[in-house]
Amino acid sequence: MVKVKIVGSYAEYDCTCGNWLEHWTTNSGQFVTWCCEKECTGTHLVGAHVKLFDKLGEADATYIIPLCKRHHNQDDFLEVDEIYKLVEITSGIHCNPKQLASNG
Repeated sequence: MVKVKIVGSYAEYDCTCGNWLEHWTTNSGQFVTWCCEKECTGTHLVGAHVKLFDKLGEADATYIIPLCKRHHNQDDFLEVDEIYKLVEITSGIHCNPKQLASNG
């Protein structure tokens, strides 16, 4: 199992996949119909922004995984089955995430 923590979305990246769940599906090569949390079978999925439990620093990679809306709103750590790939928000193999210009 992989232990992760929800960290919220990153507005500074604009992925051309349409949404973060599509970004995960496109770049992972996987398709799921239920939540990736180890004991959940929820089906209303979103692309959740997470960091690895042992790498919660600001500069560490942020990943997308499919989670149900209930787990997406959880503030605790989650365990995700290792069969699901973690996809970095900035590495678009099949899309073109682009950093948005700063308004400041």
